[in-house]
Amino acid sequence: MPPSTTWSTPTRTSGAATCVPGLASLPVRSRCWLRRPDVPDTVSRSLIASTYLLCGLRYSWEQVEDLYRRLSMILEESSTYQHLLSRGAQAILIRLGRSKFGDPSPAAESVIRGIEDEERLGRMADHMLTVTSWDDLLATP
Repeated sequence: MPPSTTWSTPTRTSGAATCVPGLASLPVRSRCWLRRPDVPDTVSRSLIASTYLLCGLRYSWEQVEDLYRRLSMILEESSTYQHLLSRGAQAILIRLGRSKFGDPSPAAESVIRGIEDEERLGRMADHMLTVTSWDDLLATP
């Protein structure tokens, strides 16, 4: 399918949006469904976050960003998105710590992988240059 067909914008006829095949019609089609009173907020947020990630497999970052801007989605509020960010931060801490202190004990690695608090992960990253061991790093409040 050519990009112009896939990334077209919904047209208006008689004041109503017409669904156009492809990604551009997703905001029009999904807004109505996601705003139904019988759809729990947690379901709609999870669906939006999952869709956001999966769109990246097919569309460019600019197209996906434009789509979510039109959906008025604040991705940072998504629990799924936050979980992915914390997993990335955990992996970076383990990688940097491995380079500085050697392999972590299974217990230390488990503790780091269990930390979901973004603020704490940030403080741990800040302290990475000054701590001298895995225990010192894990003692970061």
